[in-house]
Amino acid sequence: MKIERQYDYKPKWSTVIFAGGFFGLCTALFVYLGVTNDRGLVINGLIHLSPSGAKVFYGALALASFAFVLGAVFIAYVRLTTAQRIAITADGILFPAGRRTSRECHVRFESITDLKQSEIHGQIFLYVYADGLRYTVVKNMLPTKGDFDDIVSVLETRMSKRGSSNKSKHGTSL
Repeated sequence: MKIERQYDYKPKWSTVIFAGGFFGLCTALFVYLGVTNDRGLVINGLIHLSPSGAKVFYGALALASFAFVLGAVFIAYVRLTTAQRIAITADGILFPAGRRTSRECHVRFESITDLKQSEIHGQIFLYVYADGLRYTVVKNMLPTKGDFDDIVSVLETRMSKRGSSNKSKHGTSL
């Protein structure tokens, strides 16, 4: 299978480092507050905690923050050890390994039934529907902003060449 174009598909280092650093600081803050606290805590004027209850609350927040630090470490490990990509071939598109499979998925252009673009809290997603499945491309996971537009353009062009309709029955279609 000849690759015409390919794009790295992984979280940016700045995002991984920022998330790990932010939640690392949160962990340190909540540990400090839990260890040095000698007063109760009132949450939104509704929940009143004793000094020991406040320590448990800060401890729980510290553990939750530390879980996010571990998540950032895991994402960094995966980013370093796995090559994730989206690739365009002569007859289809390769999606990276994901929840459905541990290998790349090749989706033929002729099996794509719909494309839909969505924005949720500033994140832009491209949904590719084929063979009863939905494949997702997240714009922020690509190296440059133009790569997303390039992938959309290629898919639209290849779908229009085969004479298919790109109109979606639900949501915003491309």
